[in-house]
Amino acid sequence: FGFSAVRILPLAKRMEKPLIVSFHGFDASRLLRKRAYRNALDAVFDYASAIIICNPLMAEALPLKPDHLSKLHWVPYGIDLARFTRSSPRAQTDQVHLLHVGRFIEKKGVPDLVRMLIKMRSRNPYLGLNLVGNGPDEQECKALVKESGIDGAVVFHGWKSPDEVKKLMERSH
Repeated sequence: FGFSAVRILPLAKRMEKPLIVSFHGFDASRLLRKRAYRNALDAVFDYASAIIICNPLMAEALPLKPDHLSKLHWVPYGIDLARFTRSSPRAQTDQVHLLHVGRFIEKKGVPDLVRMLIKMRSRNPYLGLNLVGNGPDEQECKALVKESGIDGAVVFHGWKSPDEVKKLMERSH
């Protein structure tokens, strides 16, 4: 990632090793507000053999110079869609099952999702939410659920394996 590349650049140069830098999110967004990091990226881009981005818009956010563009490669993240075909029909019920899979961190907005569910349940009491993952915002989410009295509508699953997530996805809307 960008922040790691800044730190290991001197070693890569000293050992004459190629460097490939990949940008995923934080290192191509909020971290760019730090002038020292932003300035250090120029040397990384000059030395790097390749610069990988997961979103074409990152090329606009990064402080790339024209001579860096030939090193730029867009590698979209994705999933094997064939692996996520419904193996059995979803049970017919009035309940609408929503699913969120990811870390409980600020940029994911999981507390906002819980607040949205609380508001939406006043219009549709059949909404349910499955939350997979954990992190620093988990306790806030649990407190929101408890305070709102919708404990039965939200299930906190913690970390799940890819196969367990697949099963939850098949049961979700």
